[in-house]
Amino acid sequence: MGVVWSRMPEAKFLKSAREAAHYPDTKVPEVAFYGRSNTGKSSLINALVKKKGLVKTGSKPGMTQLINFFTYGEDTMLVDLPGYGYAQSPGHVREKFPVMMKEYFETRDQLKLVCLLLDIRRTPSDLDIQTANLLASLEVPTALVLTKSDKVSGNERVNQRHKIAKELNLDPDDLFLTSAEKGVGLHELWVMIRSQLRG
Repeated sequence: MGVVWSRMPEAKFLKSAREAAHYPDTKVPEVAFYGRSNTGKSSLINALVKKKGLVKTGSKPGMTQLINFFTYGEDTMLVDLPGYGYAQSPGHVREKFPVMMKEYFETRDQLKLVCLLLDIRRTPSDLDIQTANLLASLEVPTALVLTKSDKVSGNERVNQRHKIAKELNLDPDDLFLTSAEKGVGLHELWVMIRSQLRG
């Protein structure tokens, strides 16, 4: 029997929203990507769907100010959330981020997983830990994803993974190691995402 080839789903921008009344009216399961500004969130999403430019990558961190929804095929929604911890956005916009995020996390039944991104080169900040604790308190399934693994050497990669895991009281194997630029860990991350969305 010959090889059966399957076409990759197409990723498309659907809409942006600031509050629940404007979320897409769909039952499609969602995976959201969240993290401190400048962790490579947009680059990771683009790499996962193999579509450069799907999610706009700004020259400055803190550019995403709305919740952006992207369809991926007919059975998956990717959600790009505003990054936290950076003062680039206007003050009145920044003040709405916590409220906007909390509403999304608390009310969006379609949300099946949050990928919380951490730059492997940085020790988790108090804000990172508070965010992880908030997601846990809301019982939102969360995967800890280390980005930019290509920016550090092999030994440093291992050391940083252990250091970050210790800060978060996790096992190092619980942290997904990725590089959008080199494609590291993307397959493993997709396997976990697919499993969670269909669980």
